[in-house]
Amino acid sequence: MLDALKHASLLALGALALSAPSSAQCIQPDYLWWGSFYSHPQCSLAPLTLPTFPGFDQEALELEWVDCALKAQGSVTVKWGAPFNPVSVPGSPASTQDMTSQVRLTDTSSGDLIGKGSFNLTYSRTWSEDSNTSKYWQVWRFLVNGDLRYSMSSGNPSLSVPACAVRHQGRVRYTGYVDWAVNCSTGEWSNSWMLTHAPDAFEHVPGHPREGGFHCDRAFTFVGPASGFIANSLLPAESGVQGDDYRSLVRRVRRPKKALVPATGLASPSVFVPSSSFEEQVGFTIEPKAQGCPCASSGTGQFATATLVINGDFLTTLKTTDQLVTEFTSMSIGSWTDPSVYPGAEDVRWNIAEYEYFEPCTNSSRMEIFHGVTTMGGHEAFAVSKGFLFDPGYWTEWLPTLFIDQSNALRKGKTSMNLPFRSDHILNLNSEVW
Repeated sequence: MLDALKHASLLALGALALSAPSSAQCIQPDYLWWGSFYSHPQCSLAPLTLPTFPGFDQEALELEWVDCALKAQGSVTVKWGAPFNPVSVPGSPASTQDMTSQVRLTDTSSGDLIGKGSFNLTYSRTWSEDSNTSKYWQVWRFLVNGDLRYSMSSGNPSLSVPACAVRHQGRVRYTGYVDWAVNCSTGEWSNSWMLTHAPDAFEHVPGHPREGGFHCDRAFTFVGPASGFIANSLLPAESGVQGDDYRSLVRRVRRPKKALVPATGLASPSVFVPSSSFEEQVGFTIEPKAQGCPCASSGTGQFATATLVINGDFLTTLKTTDQLVTEFTSMSIGSWTDPSVYPGAEDVRWNIAEYEYFEPCTNSSRMEIFHGVTTMGGHEAFAVSKGFLFDPGYWTEWLPTLFIDQSNALRKGKTSMNLPFRSDHILNLNSEVW
């Protein structure tokens, strides 16, 4: 009975988070710690609550990399549609663990369509930021993947269309992230994001759909905002040792195959209702291995590889392996340099990893590919966590400056390569840069 009352109380609090935050509502926890804090921690349900996120238009950049050096750069205008629940179920929340956003990219100078597509957004985490200039934000990060459908008749003539687009009806799979940040004083939203289609070794793996040799030496990136961004293939790579004091987490996502449709009370196999089920505190180590450039005898060390080992409080273990990709690999993209424009002075890297891991909820071992992003620097960051219910200063737990966020790639419940995917495990890691 007590657990039921706690659960009901939390849902009531969480209902406040289903609309865009005002200054009075900021900061808002996501309540994902609920399952591990108040009930049996392993594999327990947590009632995720998120605000309603607005769409946005932004001036951004298109980058083309050849042999790990910037070949060309173009100005693009991007339109991210407001994220929505892909399942049209009466009574379903506006914001869920998995959402969809329509993305449209046009050449800024000519107005020509570069491409458009429907992208999967997987919720990763939230935190608060202090710019030390009387500006405070709460940030929500989503990991993103999907097909960009290139316009083969127009597009930006100064940059190449990936060669793989011609073979696949204009479709090119991109992965990356998008952050929504709300100013806690004004309620104004800001966004930063990155989408990358990497060289063949990561995007057209043999033995999987869309395999082949298309652009062994080339990669393609879209990144925003454009203001103050400088492309850089030689940013510092991830390294460090991390304890479990900084909310480094593995999260499992419960995905029921059937759910009741509220309007009818009937079960439908087509209803997809994702919900977070469990957060687990972890410790990890990153051991750098090498820097280099795929498919090039020369070139910069844009790609860095490392061994990553993760151990969780409730027996989850992850260790990088190299059957399909080389352990943990990240690609340097560049830096925002204007501290007055969100996200401040911050570096960004695209990443991918292959893990062999033990899953305690199912008592099974898995080998899967994870995709994500690494950001370093930016404004001073603090955790938004369970102290909310007890301590008005809950958000003052400081977070290190290096953020690694990843989610696994699944398609019809199996490991997916080269195609858009959904995820049931999310990694949130923080570390100091060593």
